Amino acid sequence: MINKPVVKKMRIISPVWIVPITAVIIAVWLAVQAQLDKGTEIEITLRNASDVMAGQTLIKLKDVEVGRVNKVTLSDDLKSVTLKANIDRNVSRHLSKNTRFWVVTPRISAAGVSNLGTLISGVHILMDPGEKDGHATHFVGLDSQPIMKSDEPGTSYIVESEALNSLDIGSPIYFRQIRVGEVTGYNLSE
Repeated sequence: MINKPVVKKMRIISPVWIVPITAVIIAVWLAVQAQLDKGTEIEITLRNASDVMAGQTLIKLKDVEVGRVNKVTLSDDLKSVTLKANIDRNVSRHLSKNTRFWVVTPRISAAGVSNLGTLISGVHILMDPGEKDGHATHFVGLDSQPIMKSDEPGTSYIVESEALNSLDIGSPIYFRQIRVGEVTGYNLSE
C-alpha cells in the first residue's frame, strides 16, 4: 500500500520573508525621508556667476546656511547663467515673488573693505525673503547687494548732482556731524 502525500496550503507567510519585507519597508521610509528633507528646487538667473561652483556655493539667510547650488549652466543665448539650487524645506515656504538673491564677493570702497570673509570661505549667495506675495521657484538674481534688505528699517533717497567728486559706494553721509547713512550706489542720469 502506497501512501499518498497530503498537500496542505499554508496560510501563514513563511518567516523567511520577514527580513526582505522589513528591508523594503525601511528602504521606502528612507526614500520618503530623503525626499522630504531635500527641500525645494529653485532656479536663479544671474548675469554673472563669478566663482559660483556647483556643490560648494552656499545660499545663506542671516548667516545661516539654507541651501546649496547644485548646478551651474549657461543660458541658450550665452548672456546669463542659470543656477539650480535646493532650499531647505523649512525656509522654502518663505519663497515668494519678492524674494531676492545676490552673490556676495569681497568689496573694497572708500568706506573700507567688506565681505572679506569670502576670501577664505568662498563666495556665497544671500537670500532676502521679502514680503510674502504668492510662491515662486524662479528668480532673477541681483547684480549687486540691494540698498536695503526687507527687514531693515530706514529709507533710501536718490540725490542728483552735477559731479560725483570724491563720493564712492560706502561713502558716509553725515547730518550735524553724526553719521546717518552711506552712499549705496551711483549711475549716470539719462
